[in-house]
Amino acid sequence: MKFRDCVNTLLKSEISEAELRKCECDLLQFVGECEILYGKEVMTFNLHSMLHLCESVRQSGPLWASSTFPFENGIFYFKRHINAPHGVNHQIANLVLKKQFIKSNINDASTVPACRNYCHNLFKPNRLINCVKSDNGVTLIGTGRHDKKIQTVMMNHLDGVQIPVKVFNRCIYKEIVLRSTSYIRLQKTDDTVVQIKSKKIIKIHSFVLVNNTCYLYGREMLITPWMFKGRVQLDHLFEVQDTEGDVLIVNAENVQCKVIHFSTGIKDYIAFFPKNLGM
Repeated sequence: MKFRDCVNTLLKSEISEAELRKCECDLLQFVGECEILYGKEVMTFNLHSMLHLCESVRQSGPLWASSTFPFENGIFYFKRHINAPHGVNHQIANLVLKKQFIKSNINDASTVPACRNYCHNLFKPNRLINCVKSDNGVTLIGTGRHDKKIQTVMMNHLDGVQIPVKVFNRCIYKEIVLRSTSYIRLQKTDDTVVQIKSKKIIKIHSFVLVNNTCYLYGREMLITPWMFKGRVQLDHLFEVQDTEGDVLIVNAENVQCKVIHFSTGIKDYIAFFPKNLGM
């Protein structure tokens, strides 16, 4: 519990000095009790590094601000420059420098705008080809499909107005990827659950485009606060009581944040991010 509370605190956007001091004491107790309970063989460098987390936050900000993911991502791309087992450092350095040289000299290498644009695009991220941008800031991925059932529901929701409806399975909203339950490809994470501004939790069944406005069509998830051993209430973790609540149709602009939905095989839970990235 102490370790969980500390990690949750150190991931917040705003952390007070009192919270940092409490985390220092709790982490010191956690590391000390690990040695008492499990022996010296578990006292690895990773466990020892927990004693320096609070000082890292003081100097560099919340833990998410000094994430190693960008460095790991860079290493992944550097490894793709290796073609032989010898001179790995030189291979990486030479290819990276060549790429940078080409990028910085594109404008001088050609006077034809079409040629320049083509060369610049070689170094840009791949762009979505099949997508639709709605008026309320949602990028819907794919070409969409027609669904008579959802069209009838949307027509009733819009007081009988008959407007062409298209249904999508994925979208990007405020740089956050969201998926519906209709998206059947296997995923390591569940991106189908969000909290809306009314504080309700919705399981997204479809993204519906009506008159170039994106709506979320889904079911409300009924949740209750979860108590650790029936005594300690966790402010970011909730137990799911029902996943088939009322049907909800909301404008995508009402999305407040994405939440984590996971199952233990016995019960389902909802957890909120300490920092809602991009939301």
